[in-house]
Amino acid sequence: MIGALVATLAAARTLWLVDPTGLDAPRLALLQSLQGLANRSGPLVWQKAGGMTRILLDQLQAEGWTFRETRDVWQAAEAFRSRIRGAVVCRAGDETLNVAATWAGLENLLVVDESLQQEALARGWKVLRDARSQLPPVSRLRRDLAVEQPPSKAGFLRDYAIRHRAECYWTGHDDAARSARTARLVPGAFVLGWGEDEFRWVEAISRRSGSGVAADWCANLSAMEQAGGSIRPMPKPRIERPPRKGERVVAFVLTDGDNIQWLTQGMPLHPSYYGHPRRGSFKMTWEVSPLLARFAPRVLDYLFAKATPGDGFVAAGAPGYAYPSLASDRTVYARQTAPLLRQTGLRVVGVIDDNGGSMESVVPLLELPEVDAVLYKAYSPYHKLGGRVLWHNGKPVVSYRFPLWEGVEGWGPDDLVRSVAAMSDDPTNPDSYALVTVHAWSFGSIGGPVEAVRRVVDRLPEGTRVVTAPELIEWLVRFCKPR
Repeated sequence: MIGALVATLAAARTLWLVDPTGLDAPRLALLQSLQGLANRSGPLVWQKAGGMTRILLDQLQAEGWTFRETRDVWQAAEAFRSRIRGAVVCRAGDETLNVAATWAGLENLLVVDESLQQEALARGWKVLRDARSQLPPVSRLRRDLAVEQPPSKAGFLRDYAIRHRAECYWTGHDDAARSARTARLVPGAFVLGWGEDEFRWVEAISRRSGSGVAADWCANLSAMEQAGGSIRPMPKPRIERPPRKGERVVAFVLTDGDNIQWLTQGMPLHPSYYGHPRRGSFKMTWEVSPLLARFAPRVLDYLFAKATPGDGFVAAGAPGYAYPSLASDRTVYARQTAPLLRQTGLRVVGVIDDNGGSMESVVPLLELPEVDAVLYKAYSPYHKLGGRVLWHNGKPVVSYRFPLWEGVEGWGPDDLVRSVAAMSDDPTNPDSYALVTVHAWSFGSIGGPVEAVRRVVDRLPEGTRVVTAPELIEWLVRFCKPR
C-alpha cells in the first residue's frame, strides 16, 4: 500500500523530455498534440531545447522533478494513454494540420499525419476524426483565444492551443479570411502566433479590441505556463541625484519586449541582449511583456533575479501587441492590463499605435492607479512624434524622440550623438528628455544592440545623464508636470 502510494507520488513528479532533433513534421505535430493534452495536468511533456527551457528544467529538477528522456514520441504518448481518447488524421504540411489541432483540443485527440495512420492503428490508437474532411463546428470554438500559425511550423505553439481548446488557423495574405476569423472573437481576445504581414495582422486583431502575441516559434509554452512559479518584486533601478541645469536626460529602451518567443528562448541569456557581459555598467531599459505573468512567470522572475542596479523595466504591450487607436473599446485594454501590472510590479507601459492614431488613445491606461506613464510609439517610424509629451491627470504619455537603428540613414550612432548634443539642457524643459528606441535586430556585426548602446554612451556629449526609462519619467514628472 505504502509502496504504491510512493510510486504514484513519484509518477506525479515525473516529466517527459522529448528530443525533437531530426523529427519530421508528422512526428513534431504528434509531439505538439501530446504536449497540449498532457500539460493540462502539469508541466509533464517538454521538448528538449536550450535557452530558458534549460534554465526552467534545472529549476524543476532542483524542486524534486525527475525526467524521462526519449526520442520516441510514441513511447511518451503511451504514458498518457488514459487521458487521450484517440487520434485525428491530417496532412501535416497543409491547413488540415490546424484543423486537426483544433479537433485535438476539443476532443482530447492525438494529431496523426496520414503517413503515420497505420502505425497509430497498430499501436491501438483509434482514429475518431479526419481533419481532411471534417471541420469543427463554429459553436464549439472559443471566442477569447485563438492561434494563428502556418502549417510549415509543425513543432511550435499548437501545444498551447490544444491545451486551452482554442482554434488554430492560418490566413496568410488573405485579408478577408483574417477579418472573418477576428470578427468571431470577443473584445479582449488574444491571438497567439504571427501573421504574414505584421501591420495587417495586428490591425485586424486591434479592430476587435484584441491583442496579438508574437509566439509562433514557442515550442514549450504549455509546459512553461503549467510550471507556474512566483515572481519576485521588480528590482528598483538605481536612482541618482536629479538632473541639474546644463544637463539633458536620455534613456535607451530595447524594442520587441512583447515578443514572447524571444523572451522565453534566447533573449535572457544571449550575449547580444540580457546576457551582455557588461550589462549593468551603463543604464539600460528592457521592454518585457506583462503577459509573462500568465504564460511563463518563471522567465520574468529570472529576469528580475538577474537584474543589476543599472537595469530598468517597462511593460511591452497593454496587455499584448495592439493599436489602441483602432480599438472599438480601449477600456478593455486597461481592464486586462491592471492585474498583470499588479502581478509584475511594472508601472511604465509601452505601446505601439497605428500611424494615424493619437496619444489620447492611451488615456484609459493613464487612469489606472497601477500606471505611472505610457511610452508611445507610432507604427512607423517609432519616433514619429519626436518626443512630444501629453499630460493627463498629472501623468505623461511620452513619445520616443530618437532611434538607434542600423542601416537607416539618419538613425545610426553618429546621428544619435549629434541629435543629443543639440537637445535643450534645461531639466525644466521637456525637450531636455529623450527616449531612444533601440532596435532589437540591429548591429549584429558588432555584437548586437546592447553593445551599440554601450559604445554610444561613451560618446555622448558632456552634460548627458543616461538613466532608465522609469527614472526619466520620475524626473520629467518632478520638473515638467503642468501646474
